[in-house]
Amino acid sequence: MNKFFKIMAGLMASLFILTTIAPLTVHAESPLYITENAVTIKQGENHTIGLEAVNYVSYYIVGSTSSSTYVTVPSTQNGGELTVYVGKDEQANTFHVYIYLDGWGGTYVDLEVNVMKVYSPIAAVDATAPTTIAVPYADGTNGTLSLTTENKIGMFYTAAGTAMASFSVKNDSGKLMQLTLGNVVTNGANYITVKTPTAGTINISASDKAVLQAQGIAGLYLNGKYVNWP
Repeated sequence: MNKFFKIMAGLMASLFILTTIAPLTVHAESPLYITENAVTIKQGENHTIGLEAVNYVSYYIVGSTSSSTYVTVPSTQNGGELTVYVGKDEQANTFHVYIYLDGWGGTYVDLEVNVMKVYSPIAAVDATAPTTIAVPYADGTNGTLSLTTENKIGMFYTAAGTAMASFSVKNDSGKLMQLTLGNVVTNGANYITVKTPTAGTINISASDKAVLQAQGIAGLYLNGKYVNWP
């Protein structure tokens, strides 16, 4: 009887060692597996799927139009959760996320993402619009507003041509967007007409805000809405 127990104990020990040193296997004996191959996501929302792998993964997005569309992948070697974020301004009906297994000679899976449109696109930046406009100031002088840095920064100048304040508009991912300038409009104070490719938030320093408010410039008429300097 003691011999029997010794044999069983040896078998159990051997089994434990084999299971702890055996190489990682994933679903259906594939080195790379995702739990869904096609998903539908609304603009501005995200979706998470499971991912199993035998190494780290990387990805490429093909067919997307939005800089706010991106993917997060697991930071571990054996997979985890993969999340696809679709930008509010995503205009593609469908795009693809190709997930590659590092060090496996081009092994990849294809995730098809169908976009459900829930936001109306804002008119694209007008390349023919002026990049400099005249701006009346509260002190009675007339300065200018000019676009710089690939039309992503609005710079106010005094009548003498000295830079006095600047602003930009960021999208949901914190990236600067190109600006289209329009006229100065009045709504209790002066506002600068500006259009951007998608909805965004104004970025301006506290000191520049104070300078512009003192000169009667309260904010932007941004994509059809009056928005005060934040």
